[in-house]
Amino acid sequence: MGVPGYGLRPARREESEALYAIHRAAMERYVAETWGAWDEVFQRRFWAESSPPGRQAILVDGELAGFLDLAERPGSIWVGNIEIHPRFQGLGTGSAILREVQRDASTRGLGATLQVLKVNPARRLYERLGFRETGQTDTHYQMAWEAPMQQTAERTVLAFLDGEDSPTISNPIHSTEVAGQYGFRAALVGGVTVYGWFTPPLLEVFGERWLSDGWADVRFRRPVFPGDLMTARVACDGGEAELKMLNPEGAAAIDGTAGLGRAAWFTELTETGRRAAEPRPETVEILTLETAPEMTELRPMPVPFSVEDAGAYARQKQLDESSRFAGASCLVHPGWIAARMTPLVKHSYTYGPAIHVRTQVQHLAPARAGQTFTVAGTFLRAYEQNGHHMAEVDGSLLAEDGTECARLRHTTIFRIRPPK
Repeated sequence: MGVPGYGLRPARREESEALYAIHRAAMERYVAETWGAWDEVFQRRFWAESSPPGRQAILVDGELAGFLDLAERPGSIWVGNIEIHPRFQGLGTGSAILREVQRDASTRGLGATLQVLKVNPARRLYERLGFRETGQTDTHYQMAWEAPMQQTAERTVLAFLDGEDSPTISNPIHSTEVAGQYGFRAALVGGVTVYGWFTPPLLEVFGERWLSDGWADVRFRRPVFPGDLMTARVACDGGEAELKMLNPEGAAAIDGTAGLGRAAWFTELTETGRRAAEPRPETVEILTLETAPEMTELRPMPVPFSVEDAGAYARQKQLDESSRFAGASCLVHPGWIAARMTPLVKHSYTYGPAIHVRTQVQHLAPARAGQTFTVAGTFLRAYEQNGHHMAEVDGSLLAEDGTECARLRHTTIFRIRPPK
C-alpha cells in the first residue's frame, strides 16, 4: 500500500486545541506507562509553555493528522516531536517525513537527532531509518542518524576463483567440472566472496560504523564466473542504500539493500541459546528434505581466526589492502563473517554441490581477529522450490567473551535441480 498524500505547513494558533488532542491521543498511553498516569493539569501547562514557534502541522489527504517540531543544532537537525494521531499511524507517513528530514540534513552536511520514550515502539521505526542509540535517561533513549559520507560509491573487480578448481573441494559447484555438469559455462565464484567485494564502497557511503552497527540484505541473482569484470555499486538516498553487483552485460548478479542501525527484519532472526562450541563428530548425517530438522539448534562450531588469517583473507580473497583488516587488533572482514553459515551447517550435516541464494547480516559489535569465535545457529526449515532443495538457517558469530558480533540468515540451495 502506498503512502497517502501528506503535506506540511505552519501550524496555526487556532489549531492549538486540536493539536493538543492529537498529542494526547498519540502519547497518553506511553506517558502513563512511564510516569504512572496522565496528569491533565501538568500536560496542559507544559503544552502551553513549550509549543515552539516553528511547529508544522502534518496533513494527510488534507486532514489535520499530527505535528512536527524541528530545530537546528550544531551538526544536526533536532526532531523535537513528530506525533501523528493513531488513526493515521501505520500508513508510512511518519517514515516519509523523517526520510525527508534526512535528505534535507544530508544535503546540508548535517545529521539528525531525537529522543523517544523507552516504552514507545516508535523506536523500532527510528532504527529502521538508521537512527542509533547514543545515550539514555531514566525515561528516554537518545538517538542519532549520521548522513552518509557520500551518496554513491563503486569499485570494479576482475572475478577469480578463491580456491582450488577441483571436484573434491567442499562445495564442488566452484569447480569447472561439476559446474559444467549443471549446465554452467565455468566454475561459479563463491557468492559470499563476491558479496564481500561490496565492502569498500559500503564503507565509503556509511563509514566504519557499518562494520559494528550496520546491516545488509542481498540476493544472488546470477552466477559470477572467473574473468568477469564486476562492478560493485552502492547508492544511498537517505536511510538505506541500494546495492548492485553488475556483470559485464550490466545485469545484476547480486542486488539488495544496506543501512546503519538495526534492520527492519532483525527481530525476525532467531537468537540461538546453544552457544558452547562442540567438536564435529567423525560422521554426520546427510542433509535431505527428509532428514532436515525444523527450528532446531545446530551444533555450535569453534572457529579460530588469527590476525594473520584476517590479513590474508582480506588481501587474497577480497583484494582489500585496508589497514582496518590487517595488523594488531584488526577487524574481521564482513565477507568472512557472511561465509560462516555454510561451515556451520556442515558441522552437523553433509551435502553436495550448493548455491547460495540470499544473505541477511546484522552487524552488532566489532569482530576483532586474534581469537577463537563460536558460530552457533538454528536450522529453520528445508523445502522444495522449482525442483531445488532449499534450506534457511539463522546464525550468530560470537566472540570469546560471549559478545554477539553478528546475526545472520542464510538461504541456500543444498541440492541443485538435476540438469535435464
